[in-house]
Amino acid sequence: MFEDAPRADPDGRSRKTTSGDKGVARSAKPVTPVTPVTPVTPVTSATLLHVKVVPGSRKDAIVGALGVRLKVKVAAAPEEGKANAAVCGLIAARLGLKPRDVTVVVGHASAEKTLRIEGLTAAEAEGRLACHAPGKPSTP
Repeated sequence: MFEDAPRADPDGRSRKTTSGDKGVARSAKPVTPVTPVTPVTPVTSATLLHVKVVPGSRKDAIVGALGVRLKVKVAAAPEEGKANAAVCGLIAARLGLKPRDVTVVVGHASAEKTLRIEGLTAAEAEGRLACHAPGKPSTP
C-alpha cells in the first residue's frame, strides 16, 4: 500500500496512515528479546547441526559460523548424494566419529541442511567444532 501524509488522531498525536487505513489506530507489538542461537541443537537421542554447504570447492573445510548455521565447503559435486556424503564424512572426522554417525535429515537437495549426530551431546559437538572461533578454515 501507499503511505499518506501523517495525520492527527482525535487526541492530538500524529501518525502515518495507509490508503487502506480506515482511521483505526494500530498498537505496536511489544519486542521480545531474541536468545542467541547456535548451529548445534540438542534433541532427545542425538544432536542436530544446521549447516550451509558449498559444493564444488577446491578442498573440504569447515569455514565457520554463518548466521545460525555452520558454513562447510566440500570438493564433491552436488549430484547423486556425493556432496551430502562428503559433508557427513567431514563433520564425522572433525567430531571423531564414524561417518555412519552423521546423517542428513533435512535438505537432501538444498544447500541448507540439518545433520543428525549420534553419540555426542550438543555441548560436546559445539566444543569439538569450535562453532564460534574466528579464524582460518579448518580441515580434518
